[in-house]
Amino acid sequence: MKKQILYIVLSGLLLTACGTSGASSSVPVSSSDPVSSSETKEPYVVLFQQNQIPDRIFKYVYGDQFSNIHYVSSAQDAARVGLTGKNEADNNASVDYVLLPQPALTNVLANSKANAKLYKNVQDDFIAKSGGLEITQASIFVNTNTSSSLIDTFLDTIERDIKAAVEQPNLLKDAVSGLSQIELTNKYGVGTPELLAKMVKDNAIRIGYKDAKTNKAAVDNFLKALKFTAADTDASLYYEKRSVGTHASDISSLKIISPSGAPAFSLYKMYSSENVEINADANNVLTYLSANSDKDIVIAPTNALTAKIVKDGISNFKIAANITFGNFYLASVNQ
Repeated sequence: MKKQILYIVLSGLLLTACGTSGASSSVPVSSSDPVSSSETKEPYVVLFQQNQIPDRIFKYVYGDQFSNIHYVSSAQDAARVGLTGKNEADNNASVDYVLLPQPALTNVLANSKANAKLYKNVQDDFIAKSGGLEITQASIFVNTNTSSSLIDTFLDTIERDIKAAVEQPNLLKDAVSGLSQIELTNKYGVGTPELLAKMVKDNAIRIGYKDAKTNKAAVDNFLKALKFTAADTDASLYYEKRSVGTHASDISSLKIISPSGAPAFSLYKMYSSENVEINADANNVLTYLSANSDKDIVIAPTNALTAKIVKDGISNFKIAANITFGNFYLASVNQ
C-alpha cells in the first residue's frame, strides 16, 4: 500500500493564483545551468502523470533537452522526490530535477531539510513557446442527467466564490477556519487558513473561472498543442447554462468529486458537505466520468474531454468551465 504523505505548508516562496490565466509568477528562478556540455551525465529528471497534461507540457516546452526522464504516479509522489532528492521507485536513484505543481512546490521549497531550488517556471515557458496559448489545466465536467437548475446554480456559485476569494482572500481563510491542519493539508495542500489565503492572494495556483463554451477556442488550441486531439472538439461536448430564472435554492444534494490541491480551492465554501469528495488520486477521479457515474460534478484535467468523454463515448458528461490555468514548476535538487 502506497504511503500517504502529508505535506504541511510553511510560509515561504510563493507564486501565483488569481482569476486570470495570464498572470506571471513573482518567484525568482534559478539561473544556474542544468548540466554543462562538458559533462557526460544526463540530468536525472522526474515527472508525474505520464502522457497526461504535466508530462506533455514539459515535453512540448523542452523537447529533447532532457532525455533521462523517469515517472512517478502523482503530484504527491513528485513532492516526496523533491523533499528527499531520491526516486524511491528507482532504487532511491539520485535526482537532479523534479516537476512540481503548486502547492507541492511551496512545501518543498519551505522545507529546511530539502536541498531544492526553483529552476524553471514551466507554464511561463509554455506560454512563451506557444505564442501565448492559454493553459486550460483543470475543468468542471457536469452530468447532464442531473437537473439543469442544480447544475446552473452550482456553476454560478463556483464562479462567484472564486471571484470573491481572489478579490478578498480572507473570505477563503474564514470559510476553512474550522478545518484541522490535517484536513487542510489533505484537501488543499496547505496547513493553515492564513497560508491558503496567501496562496490565492499571491496567485500561487492560477485559479479562476471561464465558461468552457465561451472559452472553446482556448481549450481546442491547448488540446491540439499537446496532441490530445488533432482537430477542434465538437461544440456538442460543451455545456450551456439555461436561461435566467431556472436556478435552485439548494445545491447541497449535488455529489461532487475533485482532485486535491489547486482544483479543490474552488470548493472552499462547500468543504463541509458530505457530498463533496476531495481525492488525492487524479486518475481515480477520472473513473467517475462514466455513463453510470453517481457524481453530478467531476473536476478533472481538461484533456479528459478527449481522453475519456470522446474516447469512451460518454454522452452524459459535458465540459462546463475551466478553473485552473497552469501551475507547473521544475525544481532542482541535489545541486
